[in-house]
Amino acid sequence: MILGVCGIVVKELAKTLAQQQKIQKQIGEIRLEINELRNVEDPAPVDVRILEDEVANLDQKITELEAKKVELSQSADESKRRLDAAENDLRNVEDRIRVAAQKLDPFRERLARIDSEIDRARQELKHYEQKMKEFEAKLADIRSVHAELELGCKVIALRRGLTFNFLI
Repeated sequence: MILGVCGIVVKELAKTLAQQQKIQKQIGEIRLEINELRNVEDPAPVDVRILEDEVANLDQKITELEAKKVELSQSADESKRRLDAAENDLRNVEDRIRVAAQKLDPFRERLARIDSEIDRARQELKHYEQKMKEFEAKLADIRSVHAELELGCKVIALRRGLTFNFLI
């Protein structure tokens, strides 16, 4: 029975030793964590006034940027309105140009016909000037032959004692 009690006590002792080792291990881990926490530097205390000043500055910048945004938005809207107006004016001018060009079409056609007639008249003038030169050359040849014939007739008449008056 003593042995039975001793066996129980030994088992209890082994169990208690295992628990003790487990607890000591946990104690060691906790001590390491405590030392690590002691080695961590505490952050400097934050001055609330500085943070409030930063918030005020940021609020002011936000207000300025919102005002600038509104101003730029209005400017963009005005620019868009002016662009739309300019595009409408451009379309109106293009339409007027198109209408004017359509009104000019008959005049262009007439001008093209007149240019064609002028070219034809120039060609005819050139042709007739060439014919005139040819005619004048023939006329000069005829006059030359006539003058020679007249001179020959006068010479013959003089030889015969007659005088002739040629009118040509």
